[in-house]
Amino acid sequence: MGENVTAKQRLAIASLVATGNVREAAKAAGVAPKTLYTWKTQEGFKAELRAEELRALEEFSRALVSLAELTTQAIRDGLTDESMHVRLRAAGMVLDGILRVRELLTLEERVQELERAYEVA
Repeated sequence: MGENVTAKQRLAIASLVATGNVREAAKAAGVAPKTLYTWKTQEGFKAELRAEELRALEEFSRALVSLAELTTQAIRDGLTDESMHVRLRAAGMVLDGILRVRELLTLEERVQELERAYEVA
């Protein structure tokens, strides 16, 4: 973390990322919740909090990716299950996933087009 953040602020940031609870984070840092709310308005604190949240999200993302094969197999199993309810639920999950991937690819393409247009301008 950056040099603009105190040790107490580091404790608060770690607790905020872990719990999402201002009161718990303030307690972990040994400060009043009001102090933590003040810190949350300071640019250095906000930047460090965002950076720590991003690190946590990247770690979570890696954990999810490691489950992809098991998840895919579970959906495959669901598509051939005896229960119509289970098959429909699995099919819905597949369709939702396809639509999300399509949306992300479309957005990525549009962003690339905008970036190219910006570079030309």
